[in-house]
Amino acid sequence: MCSIAGLLDKNGNNVASTLVKMLEQTSHRGPDGCGICIGGVLEKANDPCHLLTEKIKGRYGLGHSRLKITGIDGVQPLTDCFDRLILGFNGEIWNYKELREQLISSGHVFETDSDSEVVVHLVEENCKKTGDLCESVLITNKMLDGEFAFAIFDNISKKILLTRDPVGIKQLYYGKNKNHIAFCSEKKPLWMIGIHPTRVLPGEIIEINVDEDFTNSISKKKISNELVKPTVKIFNEKEALDKYKQALFDSVKKRVAGQKKIGIIFSGGIDSLLITRIAQMLSCDITCYTAGFPGSSDISAAVQASKELGFELKVREISEYDIMVNLEKIISSIESYDHLQVDVAIPMFFAVKEAQKDAIRVMLTGQGADELFAGYPWYLDIFKNQGVSKLNQSLWNDIKNIYKDTLEREDKITMYHSVELRVPYLDPHVIHVSMSISEDLKIKNNHVKYIHRRLAEDLGISHDLAWRKKEAAQHGSNVHSHLLRVVENIKNNTKLVAASKNLTMELLGSAYRYNHDVYKENESIQHVLDSMGEKLGLYPHEMHD
Repeated sequence: MCSIAGLLDKNGNNVASTLVKMLEQTSHRGPDGCGICIGGVLEKANDPCHLLTEKIKGRYGLGHSRLKITGIDGVQPLTDCFDRLILGFNGEIWNYKELREQLISSGHVFETDSDSEVVVHLVEENCKKTGDLCESVLITNKMLDGEFAFAIFDNISKKILLTRDPVGIKQLYYGKNKNHIAFCSEKKPLWMIGIHPTRVLPGEIIEINVDEDFTNSISKKKISNELVKPTVKIFNEKEALDKYKQALFDSVKKRVAGQKKIGIIFSGGIDSLLITRIAQMLSCDITCYTAGFPGSSDISAAVQASKELGFELKVREISEYDIMVNLEKIISSIESYDHLQVDVAIPMFFAVKEAQKDAIRVMLTGQGADELFAGYPWYLDIFKNQGVSKLNQSLWNDIKNIYKDTLEREDKITMYHSVELRVPYLDPHVIHVSMSISEDLKIKNNHVKYIHRRLAEDLGISHDLAWRKKEAAQHGSNVHSHLLRVVENIKNNTKLVAASKNLTMELLGSAYRYNHDVYKENESIQHVLDSMGEKLGLYPHEMHD
């Protein structure tokens, strides 16, 4: 996990100092070294403020800061064997060892032991076969089993390509104005230079031509590595349990391999509990982290689960004072002041903060299971009132759109604390198997997530825990009602500058599309958050994707 930043100056000015500032703004994403490449000169240091840029000049450049997870070496940008390609990579590649062996046998020489270097050599190898950078990146993407986003520059064609994994686990933004073209792993560095961010879509390839007159310098390529919706073909309960179990075990196993210690963001709900149980059965050294107000149902369920299954649990009890003194940090970290986004972010922010104190570098989350197995209450309404086909399409639409809110928010919270988040339920194979399972095994006898809960019971989780009713994070932790009071207190006791812009919030995940009424009723609360967001230099969330 890392931060990628890139900048091109349309007027031919040197980009070095601005590019370093972009890295400084996202230094939390990569505390273990950084680098820039400008004008063919590669400079690396422990942190951005130590980068020696006085003698580096160029009108475009690529920067990177690293959170060390895989490999001892690996400060980026990285180059291929002939210094033609320059890579900035964010994420993890699970099959990098197999790919590395194949590349070495083809004559490639590696300078580091990181998984990231495999990517630049794969693109190099595929360029030999296709002669086309864009086609080579597409082929490379399809060979990678992982969660990733990357930027790669070709010294010959003078093109920069941006891309990300087909689920959209890792975000990457880009944009342009009259002076610059830029891209980054977070929005704030783009806002800093007056660029409104646009997302690189999951599986998409964006091409930036650095030698043109910049009129049509950015193009979206038609070819992409998108998720393909599978046909529903598993109708037998035993077959569903067997295939889902194997896929989920494989997914967790990939994400814990090589890690001495794993943290799990834990609510006591079935999704995080099932991941915890599998990690436990794989003999992982795990600690679960829960945050909420004293007496909240999430804390009670988490404590009960830890006692029944015998895993280590750390509980962070939150107070309204905690929210008040950390609210600006939370809003800035998620780059959003939307009430629902802030509400959901708070318990996770404090749970991850506790994990950071324990020097945890990798955490697992249960996100994605609700979208795969119809876990939210509105899915039951769709099933009853609109039928199986509508439910199936709704689930698929929500999986395809989960990158917009849930994944962006949670990646940013964990990376704010220099922790990498991994998402086992959103492994492409888990998605494929889950979406192949009949809807009648997802909602049965009015029970949502039926087959998901049945697997939990098969793995030794008690009936009470396996069938615990779904509660949204902000309600299970009791954050929602307390945040209302905190914001009301801010409104009554602080001179707020009214938001000067007509702020239009983006409709994000399924909670917005199906169940957003509770937040529409709190316009005065949103107004306070709007003002705080503007004070922090955050801008409206309209994203042109």
